[in-house]
Amino acid sequence: MYKYLIAGDHYVAVPVHSDLNWNEFNDYMRTQYKKIHPKGKDIVWKCGISGMEVINPRVTTPDDYADFGPYFIGIKL
Repeated sequence: MYKYLIAGDHYVAVPVHSDLNWNEFNDYMRTQYKKIHPKGKDIVWKCGISGMEVINPRVTTPDDYADFGPYFIGIKL
């Protein structure tokens, strides 16, 4: 079982458990993308039964996501 985070614009993240490896999961995501506008570059991915939408999703691991744009809390600089 693999663990991924689907990270989108505006720091939205969806945790995912999957039997697919990294390449298979990225291929699966590409089949599920929909363009917001035919002439635009933005894409949307709908997740789960509730239909939560993630704009411009990218697959990351939990460690990669922590390096993406972390907040520094309780650290003396």
